[in-house]
Amino acid sequence: MASKSGVLPDLWLYDPDLYEKDGRLLRDSTMPRLLAYSSEAKTLYVTDGCNSCAHPLAVDLANLSASELEEFSAKTSIRLDLLQRLASETLKS
Repeated sequence: MASKSGVLPDLWLYDPDLYEKDGRLLRDSTMPRLLAYSSEAKTLYVTDGCNSCAHPLAVDLANLSASELEEFSAKTSIRLDLLQRLASETLKS
């Protein structure tokens, strides 16, 4: 998906609860398990292991307010705690 914009993600986050102890994907889960964010493209990439999608943002993820993050979480079905962690990591980079 990042190849469409030509900009690679600069931050990656995965949910370890959706992987087996040996690193294999848990089967039959539709929950987002791997998130990647490109601060240059202001785009969040998400995959559940089979399907992937891109969510372009109008502003940098770190600049979204708490209520905007909650709304984005509800709209995309991405866990709020993962979005919050990703947003906090973009501030550090």
